[in-house]
Amino acid sequence: MLKKSLAGGIILIFIMISLNPIVFSNIADKNICNEIEKLPHEFLFSYNLYLDFQYNLSLLNYPIPLNQRINIPVKVVYWTDIPDFYLFLPWRIKNLILFRQCISPMIVFNLEVKNNPDWANIYFTSPTILGDIPFDSDGKYELATNLAILVYDTAPCESYKLDIKASSEGIGRLNGYTYQESIEFTPEFRPGIELSGFESIITPPLEEVEFPIHIKNTGNKISRITPQMGNIPLLWSPYFNTSPIVIIVGDTVTIGLSVTAPNDFSGAKIFYVNFLVEIYPYRPDSPTGNYKYYFQLHYP
Repeated sequence: MLKKSLAGGIILIFIMISLNPIVFSNIADKNICNEIEKLPHEFLFSYNLYLDFQYNLSLLNYPIPLNQRINIPVKVVYWTDIPDFYLFLPWRIKNLILFRQCISPMIVFNLEVKNNPDWANIYFTSPTILGDIPFDSDGKYELATNLAILVYDTAPCESYKLDIKASSEGIGRLNGYTYQESIEFTPEFRPGIELSGFESIITPPLEEVEFPIHIKNTGNKISRITPQMGNIPLLWSPYFNTSPIVIIVGDTVTIGLSVTAPNDFSGAKIFYVNFLVEIYPYRPDSPTGNYKYYFQLHYP
């Protein structure tokens, strides 16, 4: 097989020398090289470049922390099908035939993120990288960079598919190539609620009073909110008119808190109730939030 490739290469070179005797007889002349580089790039045959990405996505197996940059190591793996018989040629002749220039060129790879969301800053730390040109027998070459991901606290806690792209323009007989693929990640859960309602309530002794508390989900995912009694004494017979509730992002739900003041109550007391906020469906590794709502009970 090697003999056939070598023989084919020798025949190819003989034909090219026959067609371009002046060029190859003056190959050491830099002016000739410059003139060759200016010729139109039209080729009867060409070779292909191939690309792929390799990376360790173990960091993306978990929700990405908010407001904290992480780096995903990325390798750009590439190879060509340029036959090995060109390696037997003097380097200038080889470069002129393959790349239409006397010097040995390098491949320029441009890396980009195609769909960067407005709630994150995602980019390649080296958006342009250079690499030598391999031949068929060289196998695959690798170039390293990093994909930086910074997710803001406005990010929704939902799976997101990110498109990354690598491209290289053609050089002489080596065709250009573009490769794109997707990776998925999920921003971390950020609990958040806004509480509102009456801040001061008249509570006559031994009379049950119910007042509303409005709960708005200001977090980044549907949440389960569990009301808790806080510091209200059992003597006041407190209870909520609901069990844990589920609220989607942006919605507001109103619950009722009932209390009955003891028979000797007068004046004013300040109490609070607590609300535990968890991701829904529940995941034990997700952040939680605790929010207090203060109010005053008084008589008269």
